[in-house]
Amino acid sequence: MVALGTSAAAVFARPIGVVDYDRSFGMNLINLVLTVCTVLSPTTCEEQRLVLSWDGSLAQCAIAAPPYIAQWVGEHPKWTAVKWRCEYPFANNKAETGGATPAG
Repeated sequence: MVALGTSAAAVFARPIGVVDYDRSFGMNLINLVLTVCTVLSPTTCEEQRLVLSWDGSLAQCAIAAPPYIAQWVGEHPKWTAVKWRCEYPFANNKAETGGATPAG
């Protein structure tokens, strides 16, 4: 049961560092990808990846992301978040074919 005033983010995700594996059975890992820029030089940007234990869709992750972004920015005051997205880990990895022609 969820107490009133509990955010969806608190219910569905926790930073990987505090995952309780016994309670998160059935939850999946998901990457919250932040584009962050330095406060003193806003054109100096990079991506940071936060790994969350998540039980929801990519869209739900993106909607629930602001508390995690705020925590990261609070811990890294020289940076500011300018955009974010959620993706499954290893989503950009392609199967290596080693030059072989795919079957089929």
